[in-house]
Amino acid sequence: MKIGLASLILVLGIVGMALATEFGYIQVKCMSGVRVYLDDEIKGITTERDDGLILTDIKPGPHDLRLEKDGFEPLNTVIKVRAGDIFIYQVDEFVPIFRVFGEGEPERKVMEHLTGHLEIQTVPMDVVVEIFALGITAEHYGSKTTNIWGVEDIPAGEYQMNVRFENRLVEYELEIKPDETIRLFINVLTSSIYDMDEIAIDIDEEKLAVGFDFTPEESDTLIIDWALVTGGEYIMGCGAWTHDCDKDELPTRIVSLPEFFISTLEITNEQFATFLNEYGTWYLKEDITRSIQLVKPHKWGVQWADSLWMAAPGYENHPVVNVSWYGAREFCQWASEKTGTPIRLPTEAEWEYAARSAGQPENWAGMTLDEARVSDVAWNIYNSDARTHRVGSRLPNALGIHDMSGNVAEWCLDWYDAKYYKSLEYDQPMGPTLGESKVFRGGTYYQDPWHLRTAQRAGTAPDRQMSDIGFRVVREM
Repeated sequence: MKIGLASLILVLGIVGMALATEFGYIQVKCMSGVRVYLDDEIKGITTERDDGLILTDIKPGPHDLRLEKDGFEPLNTVIKVRAGDIFIYQVDEFVPIFRVFGEGEPERKVMEHLTGHLEIQTVPMDVVVEIFALGITAEHYGSKTTNIWGVEDIPAGEYQMNVRFENRLVEYELEIKPDETIRLFINVLTSSIYDMDEIAIDIDEEKLAVGFDFTPEESDTLIIDWALVTGGEYIMGCGAWTHDCDKDELPTRIVSLPEFFISTLEITNEQFATFLNEYGTWYLKEDITRSIQLVKPHKWGVQWADSLWMAAPGYENHPVVNVSWYGAREFCQWASEKTGTPIRLPTEAEWEYAARSAGQPENWAGMTLDEARVSDVAWNIYNSDARTHRVGSRLPNALGIHDMSGNVAEWCLDWYDAKYYKSLEYDQPMGPTLGESKVFRGGTYYQDPWHLRTAQRAGTAPDRQMSDIGFRVVREM
């Protein structure tokens, strides 16, 4: 027997012994999330239970039964309930609907049941996702550790999707294709949308490079894109949201920081070559022994040719490598003079705070605990082909900052001490006063995800140059 556009099976039977009662029962069995109305009064919503939704104490006689689910044609029928009996109403299939967007009012059409899937990862997590066509208006359903929201079995077609956070709105025209899954990363704070599989669709190039509250600092030869990091308290170190901590990441401490700007991208070969040509030497000027080098030539880094420093061909926008801590410090001093603003390396506390999107519980920069998705935000041993990559070519964190996990590790201002967290200061910690090694953070292109964690710490001699250490910079307020 068929009713409307759906294939229905109506079964009338007596379950178990005869029910000696003046009322009857209705059992609705169908997919979950269907609103069930009896005589225009909602009685409940179906779940994934095998026994369906059971309506009790139904007066004998005819009743109007209506089933509704967003995105599908409603079902209407008249049933007759007998005293003491259970009327079983089973729906094998609903027929989907969609709206075609164009000029004028959307046109309502019934289409063949071909479906695809949608998976959204958002920053921030507590957004509202609206998909006009399915009639879906849902708050973000992801947990606090995966921040992923998904819809399965969406009828193929074109849709308008809005993602809202407070007074911010990101709009996107979405096309669902049969048997395909679309995976999107949406940063509402920077109005950016990334295809998780293709990395970079419908992206404004400026938004790719800069974060929310973007402030450019520009001179004739230097452009740095900044993200504003608002001040506040956070728990520094390997916190309860993660696991498998290293000894030097503990104990955790509450730290307070004022707001500051941090570069959204690692300093590139092209930027560092510009500095070297103006600096005039690749040795530290204050070192009269000429034993401390700022940088060494590298096939992925800067090179000396025709009496000039230049980026290796094809690596202009890759992070500078083989740069010593002294080289990073001298670049900061030069950049301060060029821009007229105080620029320096980030402290270790600032680095971790910015990497974790202003202190959020992120095990990797831009994510929480989902190790399977590390390659979406970080160049690492599994996706890098054992080399550096263009800065900003992985997904950013919530502040619009790229590559704080992976690609190259980054020098920090502090001296390294494995036991430093035991005496970590509360207010703007600057690290130990003395030491033999300088801190570097973030992990590299040839390391596994554990070494890319935001809590992971390491140190080496400040005059050492390595093919997997670069840096980014901070601008004080």
